[in-house]
Amino acid sequence: MKRGRGRPGTRFVASPRSLHRFSVLEPPNRPPAQTPDAPTYPSPAAPPEMAPLDRPLVGPPASRFPTLRDAWPMAHPFTLNGVFERNGFTPIWTALLVFVSTFLVYQIVGGIAAAVVIVSDLASSGEVPDVGDALEALAEHAGPFLAGNALGQWIGFGLLTLLAARWHTRTWRPFLRLRMPDGPGLGLAVLGFAALVLPVQWLGNLNRSLPQPDWLREFEQTQVELIEKALLGADLGPLFLLFTVALTPALCEELLFRGYFQRQVERKWGAVVSIVLVGLFFGLYHMRLSQVVPLALLGTYLGYAVWATGSLWTGVLVHLLNNGLAVLVAVYVRDHPTLTMEEIESATVPWYLALPSLLAVAGLCVLMHRRREVVTGGRPDAAPVADLPSPDPPSVLAPS
Repeated sequence: MKRGRGRPGTRFVASPRSLHRFSVLEPPNRPPAQTPDAPTYPSPAAPPEMAPLDRPLVGPPASRFPTLRDAWPMAHPFTLNGVFERNGFTPIWTALLVFVSTFLVYQIVGGIAAAVVIVSDLASSGEVPDVGDALEALAEHAGPFLAGNALGQWIGFGLLTLLAARWHTRTWRPFLRLRMPDGPGLGLAVLGFAALVLPVQWLGNLNRSLPQPDWLREFEQTQVELIEKALLGADLGPLFLLFTVALTPALCEELLFRGYFQRQVERKWGAVVSIVLVGLFFGLYHMRLSQVVPLALLGTYLGYAVWATGSLWTGVLVHLLNNGLAVLVAVYVRDHPTLTMEEIESATVPWYLALPSLLAVAGLCVLMHRRREVVTGGRPDAAPVADLPSPDPPSVLAPS
């Protein structure tokens, strides 16, 4: 037996077969080494419990303002970060505020144009005009009167509506649905309007037969006479009439009603309520109770066509076709003295033609809805945009 150079107290025993192989015997029991006591320190206070984070620690911070996007593939997202949204204005209150403000501006500008025409006629005649004389003055100066009325719509319904949309979001074009429409849906919307002409005329006859107060009937009759004298009494060109009476209302009114007003109501109560409610407001806006039912039906169809095709331009086109048809009929009546506008407006449409046409409109609306379902996959408009997934944090334990 020989001792190795190992730790004292450990014996190495040589193997009979090989001197390089050995076994280790357990060292003798020894008491554990005495180490001085480590100083003790008071444990730090536990940190207060923190509220869970709304977002992951890694990745971009969540936006304060929601980003929405319509269901259409060609739609762009828009973030509600304008003045109205930052100050907490609700959609319905802003819709009513903008509607009343734009309507007042339109009436003020149009009223100034009418007052200028009447005052100029008063200065030339030297007499105080009554209502009949004022209508005659407006008919004789129909060009400036219609131009002032169109200017009021461009400023009130057009410019102020765009400004109000800008106060909701910097990307106001998708907010107002100013994008290219779905092609097949646009074609169906035009066919639907062609089928809607007879039901609108039929409902107009029924609406005129309802009782009205005498003062309201007289006011409406004065309004109709003013429009007829402006269209028929002056020798205005068809292009001028199409621009002031057809194109301007089609673009400006659609911006206000289907672009801004319908979007705001839709944010609060959904698509169905917004289409019907804005259509009713559109009928009342014209201040002709004898035509409120057909005008409300037309406004509801315009709202549905805009929603079903995903574009405000669909409403502008259908609205332009409706107003342009009325202007062309007025020009035709003006060039044929044997006809009168009263005869055209009071032309009766039998129910057996109006009802099938109304059913055709309903069928085309169903086709537009199916087309929308195919393109959008049934997703709603103004849906929140999903947050982009944040990158995974690097692991400190991952091998290099």
